[in-house]
Amino acid sequence: MSGVSIVFLQKRYESFTTVQLSQAMKRGWKREHDPGKFFATSVGDGEGAVLKLNQMFITMRFFNRRLDTSELGEQELPQWAAHRAYCSVTYACRGGVPVGEIRHQFYSLLGLLSAELIDENVVGLLFTEERVLIRNQSALVQELRSGVSINPTRLAATYL
Repeated sequence: MSGVSIVFLQKRYESFTTVQLSQAMKRGWKREHDPGKFFATSVGDGEGAVLKLNQMFITMRFFNRRLDTSELGEQELPQWAAHRAYCSVTYACRGGVPVGEIRHQFYSLLGLLSAELIDENVVGLLFTEERVLIRNQSALVQELRSGVSINPTRLAATYL
């Protein structure tokens, strides 16, 4: 099943604990923990996590290596995007990757969570479906927190 993903390019490897993810979910999605409908669980030895929001399952995977250019469609990363690790936040959509405004709404949902996890360790965000890379900056984080529909191509033009 394919979906929408945001990748955090990290200066150093960092995975998130269940507690960190739960706090980010509460802040980003403004809800309280509910063991049946709203929770986060780390899996493996920091290899990933599963987040549940009502009927949705969002996965996170943590990688202690650089993102390979083959995973970018052979796109070379700019010098500012130098990183040693990365993590992905993905919502696997039923019926494949949505188009248009529905895709932008899913990015907005992931963006609300991402804004609560981004710190100085994250050099940039990669929107994988569009192959759009955006440098981490406070204005970007504020836009992600706003909850407005996110069009990665428009974001890239705004945050050069």
